[in-house]
Amino acid sequence: MAREEKVEHRDILSIIEEVIRAEFIPDDQTVMREDDTHGKKGSMVCHISADSRSEQVLLCKFDKGEDNKSLFPYFNEVHGFLSMCDYIMFVEDTDNLFVFLIDLKDTSNSAKPQTMYAESFAAFILERIRAVKGDGIISKPVSYRKIGVKTGCAKCTTKQYETLGYDKDYYLTLPNYHTFHTRLLMDRGISSK
Repeated sequence: MAREEKVEHRDILSIIEEVIRAEFIPDDQTVMREDDTHGKKGSMVCHISADSRSEQVLLCKFDKGEDNKSLFPYFNEVHGFLSMCDYIMFVEDTDNLFVFLIDLKDTSNSAKPQTMYAESFAAFILERIRAVKGDGIISKPVSYRKIGVKTGCAKCTTKQYETLGYDKDYYLTLPNYHTFHTRLLMDRGISSK
C-alpha cells in the first residue's frame, strides 16, 4: 500500500516567502516605489490597499534594472530575456491565489511586454515549489493578472475602477499610481470593449 504524504496546512504565501531570498522581498509590504524612468514625475509611490480580513499580500521586487543578469545568469543580453516587471505581488484569499505582475511606467504601452515576460518567471516559482514540496502544497487555483500602472494620469477614484477591464491577455492599464486596490483588481473580468 502506497504511503500518502501528509501536506502540512500552511498558507501559500508563507511557503513562497520561505523559498524567496530576502533581498527580493521589500521590508515595506504596503507600498510600491519606483523612480520615473524619464524623470518627469520623480518618484512614484503606489500604496497597496488589501482587504485584510480575507486577503494576504506578499510583494516581491525581482527587477534589478541593469543588473538583471544576476537574476537570469544563463541568458545573454538579448531583448526580453533579461526583462522583468517592477513587482510581482502574490495575493491569497480564502479560495484563490492571484499573481499580479506589475510594471510602473510613464506610458502604458511599454509596460505590457515586461508583464508578459514575467508571467513565465512567476509560474516557474510556483512550479518549483510544487516540485520540491509536493503537488498538494498549492491547492488553490492560480490566476495571473498583468497591470501597467501609469504615472501620467490623475488619481482614479474607486468608482472609476468599475470601468476597468482586462484585455484577452489579462492585462490592464491602471490609471492611478496612488493606490492599488487588490480586491477590485481581482474581481475585474475581461473587458467587452
